[in-house]
Amino acid sequence: SSAEAADVRIINGDLFRALGISLLRGSAPGDVEVDAEGEPLVWVSRTVAEQLFAPDEDPVGETIFSANRLRRVVGVVEDVAVDGRGTKFPTVYVHHEQYAEERNWALAQVVRAETDPSHLVAAIVAELEQLDADLVLHLPRAFDQLVASARAQDRFALSLMSLFAALATLLVVIGTYGVLSGHVARHRRDFGIRMALGATGADVMQQVLGRALRMTCVGVLLGGLMAWAASRWLSSVLFEVAPSDPVTLIGAVAAVFGLSLVAGSMPARRAMRVDPARSLTE
Repeated sequence: SSAEAADVRIINGDLFRALGISLLRGSAPGDVEVDAEGEPLVWVSRTVAEQLFAPDEDPVGETIFSANRLRRVVGVVEDVAVDGRGTKFPTVYVHHEQYAEERNWALAQVVRAETDPSHLVAAIVAELEQLDADLVLHLPRAFDQLVASARAQDRFALSLMSLFAALATLLVVIGTYGVLSGHVARHRRDFGIRMALGATGADVMQQVLGRALRMTCVGVLLGGLMAWAASRWLSSVLFEVAPSDPVTLIGAVAAVFGLSLVAGSMPARRAMRVDPARSLTE
């Protein structure tokens, strides 16, 4: 069997420990003797191991074709998100000592610190100069800053959707209140006659709120159809939540019905206070 596709990451040192990538099986890079002329080695992510090997099969020690040659798997590591939305992709890791391809690439140095990493920049620069005078530390940033930068577009989309949600909520309240207020004003005489014939205030309130619920049902149905039509776009801006997530949908529907009842309660209370005697003379 073979993996459909996999990213190739060139590593050196104990990158997994520095980035907090869990080693699931096998040996870490720092525990393996790596020789440029020795046996080609490779580390694979969980997804690659699941694609290539059976659940009861241990990938460590097996040979796979990766990065242009056959390599022996010496470790399996946890999948790592490749973007700010948590997208995970099959990945293989090859030691820098055993990757002789001529490529013009930027090196990313990772330092794990117990304190603020910005305090270590001068020490890191000095260490790099000792290793190789041509190495340059370009734009040193904390990992949290990198993640925040990667999620900037998602935060903007979230802010925009939150604004639209707030406007939609306001429209639900204003629209329900306005429609029901007009309904109560037009049917004051009808409410008065019903109450004169024995209807209670609770009956009148139930009638008005029932109208609010019927209006809300129509709105929820139309809104649900529009959300379903836009589900492909929504899935691109959601993180670990599906557009059809039942908990989210039930919560949204419950919130809309609750707001409708709150908005309709004021017109319903006015309908309860209609004077039957006065209504009959109007």
